[in-house]
Amino acid sequence: MINDLLLEEYEIPIDPVVTADRRRVMRLPYSLHADVSRIVQPIESPDFDFRTEAVPSFLEP
Repeated sequence: MINDLLLEEYEIPIDPVVTADRRRVMRLPYSLHADVSRIVQPIESPDFDFRTEAVPSFLEP
């Protein structure tokens, strides 16, 4: 299964519920994320590591 491969080989966890939800397939830059009323911001840095840096600031301790 692709989820297992991504997790084992690349340490990328996949949430199957999110992956299967058509509303979450793509978020366009600057569109409104309706569930949390936040504007989607593009990430332009090639150094961005989603595994460690993709935590929203309102969830940080």
